[in-house]
Amino acid sequence: MTLALAQVRDLDCIATFSPLTFDEGSAEVSGAAAILRRILYRWCTPAGFLSWAEGLGLKRPILDLDASTWTPQQLRGYEAALEREAKDEDYVLTAKVRVTLAAGVLTIRATIKLVDGITYPLEVTVDQAATALRTIGAAA
Repeated sequence: MTLALAQVRDLDCIATFSPLTFDEGSAEVSGAAAILRRILYRWCTPAGFLSWAEGLGLKRPILDLDASTWTPQQLRGYEAALEREAKDEDYVLTAKVRVTLAAGVLTIRATIKLVDGITYPLEVTVDQAATALRTIGAAA
């Protein structure tokens, strides 16, 4: 039996958004917010880190990135990896990711369409000091 999107619940492990830090919080989020956070957690998880979810995670998770030199091909490859992780999450219909490097700041912008038919923006900025989550929310 598949839960409806509104019934999905997850722990909110985000302690602060700017800089992005995690803890073992006890607050819960539900619906689209839970799915968007699951995508963000995937993007921050090193590949192979979770023994019970071998396919989850990235070779270069966003918390390990810096604003070093990236070729256009590396940026496109990273976009594809982020899109794959997002699409692998339940309730995601489509994911489009754009990674840019300008003035020493690496920015990841995504639009995530969920089964509710709404497209949600997800934007993460990575600079030499920290990773900051600037927006996570719904757009009709």
